[in-house]
Amino acid sequence: ASWWSRATGRFGARVSGAAGIGLALALAGLTEDRHVLVACFAIVGLCSATTTLVGKTHRMLARPLAYRARMVAAAVMTIQVSQTLGPALAGIALTHWSVRVVYVAFGLLSAASALGFFLVPGFRAFMALEHDEVDGWYGKAYPAAFEAF
Repeated sequence: ASWWSRATGRFGARVSGAAGIGLALALAGLTEDRHVLVACFAIVGLCSATTTLVGKTHRMLARPLAYRARMVAAAVMTIQVSQTLGPALAGIALTHWSVRVVYVAFGLLSAASALGFFLVPGFRAFMALEHDEVDGWYGKAYPAAFEAF
């Protein structure tokens, strides 16, 4: 994951990792070869490790120190909700379509969602910042969001 980030930049690693997860899942749905299936899941693991390492480290540092614990709690909550909703949606889809179709469809939707990173204003520049530059960045960029009520 570290090598990938150095080779493509943090933004490139984040986008290609997210797209790679989806494409590997789509390929897993298409293949009947067990070796390819294992390789697909290995790719999913590598891409997931990359997106997690690159994304979480940068976002954690960007949070103002006084808000890091609260913001981590909110992030964990959204992850837990998605870990519940994702399998539920897949289960509903499986009542209508085959495993192959569901894997391919969910994989392609996941890969397409990686394009959303291009639409986030300033995300590429944010990901290009060094760790010392990104420390507390959210508080500097959006001070009104962190004012005491």
